[in-house]
Amino acid sequence: MWPWIIGLVGSFPTATSYEVGFCEGMRMPLLPLEVRPSDCDVYGHVNNAVYASYFEYALAHSLNTLGFEADWQPNSTLYWTPHSLTLEYRQPAIWGDTLQGHIWLSKPDAIRPSFGFEILRPREGPQPLAPAVFRAEGTWGRNSRETDEPQEIPSVLLTALANEEGAIPRLRPPTLLSSQTRKYVFEHPVQGSEVGPSGHLQLQALYRLLEESLSDSCDQAGWPKERWLAAGFFTVQTRHDSRIYSLPRAREFISITSQLIESRRLGGTWQIVVRRDTDGPVLVEDYSTGVHLNLEGHPASPPAQILQAIQFG
Repeated sequence: MWPWIIGLVGSFPTATSYEVGFCEGMRMPLLPLEVRPSDCDVYGHVNNAVYASYFEYALAHSLNTLGFEADWQPNSTLYWTPHSLTLEYRQPAIWGDTLQGHIWLSKPDAIRPSFGFEILRPREGPQPLAPAVFRAEGTWGRNSRETDEPQEIPSVLLTALANEEGAIPRLRPPTLLSSQTRKYVFEHPVQGSEVGPSGHLQLQALYRLLEESLSDSCDQAGWPKERWLAAGFFTVQTRHDSRIYSLPRAREFISITSQLIESRRLGGTWQIVVRRDTDGPVLVEDYSTGVHLNLEGHPASPPAQILQAIQFG
């Protein structure tokens, strides 16, 4: 994301059931997660977008454990879809790291419950808490495949996850839109390989497209990743704040508009809007926040000319 993106964690668990010990104060064991080489980018870190697939996997795993595995099959009558996601990236992870995932019900609701999700590093020695690699909170719904209308969530699921707890991302004040900054457009036809069993764009594919749109914006502004690195800087993503109204299907054409609306000394925020077609309905609204680093990995302020070019052309 931005000119150079350091992804943080990814891969798929090797276990098919909860197999590791409990964290102190929790009644549900943690999911083992192992980073695979295929999850890593050219810099050796796992791409940010994979976090969304981990969140989805943890939810699906919990549902399967409770007897709702049919919801995730291509011939199911119901499917789960996200409505809002806050993703907070806290530490990088690399191939060979063994991590642990934990999901719980953060806000009960019979139609659109919210779930918290953490990815933790195993505790070492006498540490009282496991370090958090990633934190998220998301609101999900269970829809009819035939009508796309929301359905009531079975109480057994809400009850089973209601006793868990964990840390969710910090609240962030809303960003004021600066209408004076330049808007960039990235267009994409949704490929069949990007669609999941529900028939909609997969979450991981969505966030990869958001990343690609920002990289393309910097290219259009004359500051591709190679030029950023030559100047001694890059940007890492720290969070997404997303509202998802509808996910596109295969062969639908989407238009992604990005705008750097907030520029601070050590970072900034992009507003990204995904539409069906060029001027169709809004599918996704996202705020992507990042921090600038020097080549030693320390927070640093890049030359003003870089941000001026991106914001105002």
